[in-house]
Amino acid sequence: MRQGPHSFHLSSAAPLRILMAAILLLLLASQPLSANLPYECTQCSGTDECGCGGDGDGDDDASVDGEDGLPGPSPHHRPPEGAGFGSLNFSLPFGQPAHEPLRLGGQFSLYAISASPLVYTAQRLQYRNRLLDRILQTEVAPAYCERILGTDWEERLETLSVLGRVVTDDTLGEGVTHQVRLLGARREPIVFRFTLNDSVGRPVGEKATLRLTLRMRDLSGNETVSVPHYYDLCFGDGSLVRYAASDGRVVSCTTSAGRTVTPADAGLEAIWDDSGLIRQVRSDRDGLADVVATSPGVAYEIRLYAISQIGGKTDGLYTVTGSPHTVWRVSNPSPGTATRVHITRIADGAEETTAFEYSSNSDGWTRTSPDGATVISS
Repeated sequence: MRQGPHSFHLSSAAPLRILMAAILLLLLASQPLSANLPYECTQCSGTDECGCGGDGDGDDDASVDGEDGLPGPSPHHRPPEGAGFGSLNFSLPFGQPAHEPLRLGGQFSLYAISASPLVYTAQRLQYRNRLLDRILQTEVAPAYCERILGTDWEERLETLSVLGRVVTDDTLGEGVTHQVRLLGARREPIVFRFTLNDSVGRPVGEKATLRLTLRMRDLSGNETVSVPHYYDLCFGDGSLVRYAASDGRVVSCTTSAGRTVTPADAGLEAIWDDSGLIRQVRSDRDGLADVVATSPGVAYEIRLYAISQIGGKTDGLYTVTGSPHTVWRVSNPSPGTATRVHITRIADGAEETTAFEYSSNSDGWTRTSPDGATVISS
């Protein structure tokens, strides 16, 4: 990518300013590049995954309504984020709580380092929202199935639900009763391991340094060492997220100030399909996001509707009236290959396409924005 020249005006009477400017340039040049990282919530620190949001003023992502009553300029209408330094990276904020001063990091994201046919399917589309999170899987040592799952443990194992799936694992190690997998902010699973007579699970592996604990609770919310009704994900700032052990869904979030909010309180709901892929997200503030495979294996769309367009449910999905006010389409412009990706925003009768192309020689992506500017990965 060609950059313009830098110019400096130097005054003979300001040697100190010259020295300070030189030091600043050295510091900037030494900063690490992080553009090739997958989606991260900006509220996360290096040792602490995102908490349940803070009690703010509720206006962090406020949009301005247009004359037609549809959302005006807002994060939902921004072009896709870049493919800096070799990666394809697209994010679409969606799912802000209604009337709740919480920052939940709600957004769709698509990330790929290399070319893959899965990019053109919702299998690579991730949706993150602290109130709409879920347990990925619980793995139980066979000897402790009844202790952790209850007397109906065999029935639990037979229920291969997408949410809260439970399996047995005879390789967990001596004294380990079970482990629970959650999805981290960087798309990787965080594994919490529980040992005999301990109600607290702690991260293992590369995530062992995170200031997180997962605590087993009974129906009354008290800590328990057997048959948990809830799992509480506790953060370093005192906030927590409560999951139902039965199906893995979030029951509520409690902020560091002690305020508890449920998904219903925030006007939020997520619907997943039978294979565990995100299908719809409803927000009483943002409307409805509907993920539709328009041409399986070739293209899918994220269709955005206003609240006034949302109807009742049919076969578990919300119905809509009229056309979406905005569509984001992820497509393959060259079916039969997997090296080109188009991400197109369709709104107000106009289309804007950002094109990505993968090169095996450079092992990276280039991005061409709607205005024709091309960024070459380094």
